[in-house]
Parts: sequence; C-alpha cells; structure tokens
Amino acid sequence: MNEEETQKKVEGHLDEIKKSLNPEEDGPDTGLADEKAAYDQKANEHKAVFDGIGANPSADPHGMLDWAFIPTVPQTTCTPLSGSFMGRAITFDWCTQLNMIRDLAGYAFYILTAFGLFRIVSGAHGGNS
Repeated sequence: MNEEETQKKVEGHLDEIKKSLNPEEDGPDTGLADEKAAYDQKANEHKAVFDGIGANPSADPHGMLDWAFIPTVPQTTCTPLSGSFMGRAITFDWCTQLNMIRDLAGYAFYILTAFGLFRIVSGAHGGNS
C-alpha cells in the first residue's frame, strides 16, 4: 500500500467518526420521534395531575398540599403611642427607631446564620478535639 491510499483510508475513517459524533450535519435524526412524542405526552399528563391538585380546592380542603414553601411575613403598621399625663397630651413616635432596630436585628440574625452554616459545613466544632 502506498502513502496516498493509506492517507485516503485514514481520511475516510475520520469522516465516519465525525459523522457519528455530529449527526446533525447530515440532518436531524428522526428515529426517536415517536418515543419523544410519547414521553412528552406522559410528561404533560403528569404535570396536569399535579396542577389539578392545586387548582381543585376540594381535593385539598385543609391546604396541606400548598406548594408555597416560603412563609408569608405578616405586614404590620406602626402607630405612635398617644396618651395623656397630668392633663397634657403626650405622643411618643417610636416608629423610626423600631424600624432601625428591626433592620439591625435582621442583619445580626443573618450574620449569625451565615456563621452557623459555615461551622456546620466546615465541621468546626471548637475545643481540643
């Protein structure tokens, strides 16, 4: 065998490998179209069952299957304290300070949570062990 024949055989084999790795170059493979259609139909039926649970209130009268995993935070309003002392009207507006304290407490809980999660993940238990 001469060099040219060997080169052509190698190129032919490389072309076969390229075609097997990239079948889209010759057009899409439609051999699995029926299986894909059956899978999509079953997936849609499955989704419809789960969507039907939330859409039908009689299927879940006590709300046990509510899919909202994030709790709702109650909304409150702040009103200043008003009263009278020795015949004089007194108003104590503590709303701005309360909002600042709430924000600082939330930040502190955030930092403590992050530190606690770091300790759990890193396995740092402290002590001499």
